[in-house]
Amino acid sequence: MSGELDRFLERGRVRRGRDYGRLLEDISRRRRELAEDVINVYRRVSPGRNPVLRRVLEVVAERKREVEPEHPDPEVTFGVDGGEGMREYQGVVLYVTRAAAWSEADVLSSWDFGVLSRTRTPQMRVAARRVKLESDVATRAVERGGEVVMLDGPIVPHHDLKGANEDSPNRRDYWGRILDARRTMLEVCEEEGAVVMGIVEDCKAKHLLRDVRDELGEDLPLKALPNDPVALSRELDGGPVLEVGERTHAFELPDEDYPVVREFEEATGYSIFTFYVRTTRYSPPVRVEIPEFVDPDEAAGIVLGTSIEYGGYGIPLPLVMADEFAKVGRSLVDWIEEEVLTELASDGRFDVIFTVFRRLRRESRPKRRSSAEAEREIHLRHGGEEGGA
Repeated sequence: MSGELDRFLERGRVRRGRDYGRLLEDISRRRRELAEDVINVYRRVSPGRNPVLRRVLEVVAERKREVEPEHPDPEVTFGVDGGEGMREYQGVVLYVTRAAAWSEADVLSSWDFGVLSRTRTPQMRVAARRVKLESDVATRAVERGGEVVMLDGPIVPHHDLKGANEDSPNRRDYWGRILDARRTMLEVCEEEGAVVMGIVEDCKAKHLLRDVRDELGEDLPLKALPNDPVALSRELDGGPVLEVGERTHAFELPDEDYPVVREFEEATGYSIFTFYVRTTRYSPPVRVEIPEFVDPDEAAGIVLGTSIEYGGYGIPLPLVMADEFAKVGRSLVDWIEEEVLTELASDGRFDVIFTVFRRLRRESRPKRRSSAEAEREIHLRHGGEEGGA
């Protein structure tokens, strides 16, 4: 039977290669068409072609402010980020989450790992645990003397995380724990006089455009406004709407865009404001969220003064480093899996290993190999010797 399978696999590799080649040829022939599609999207966000967008951007340009870069003490300026890894099995989910707060003088970290019941969307529960960890480690950073804390992501958690409660078999209140951790973080920051902010790199401009649209009047259709940050990088009367070192006005997050804003403010007691700031010439602006007790000019100055060009974006250096420390690699999940398997095997619980702790098919697929490795395996399967031609 294995010999028959080998023949099918070998024949399939040849056919797959030919089919893949035809796909690449088709893509090459149609690359002009693909490029035109991209250009058409760019044109749709042109102020010259979109009068509604032009009116809105004119107001943005009138109200924008220059930002003076600030350089806070790097030893008490923390970037906070989190990472997560998970693997699904037939009956359970193995997860590990990390959060790190990085400054030039110190690195604080927290982690959480364990086993969850397998459900429809376990990633929601894992993400909720990560976000709570990020709040906790940010609080620790301020308690240890941190004067500036920059979160990777918004202060107001994404409303999708409310799905963690619905996904929990025992109806654990993940969302409530996230809000409690955020409230504690904000309270400690206010008490200690720390500047706290959330920075969203892959952001959309819809919050700003809606805010200005509402000021201009309800006659401006929101659907006519693009939702991407490209609008803030476009030319308006000879120059971009936002130059490097400029920010938009600060405004409260609109309830229409963030359904959980009001719930967040009621739970924490803090109003959250946001603005956009452009940190580098060739990257779109980033969006910054701040609580009511943080001065937007100071926050914008810190973002501008600490940002570096990284991966095509202008991102504060502490966030880049926090991301590196918080990453969870596949190898760590592999190692935890081995530890659990060893313990189960030592107890003779092979019934568990081959049922609830059995990997799903998609988790069991082999890693991609080079063509040389694949050819060597085929050679050995068909009677060749190790190292033979």
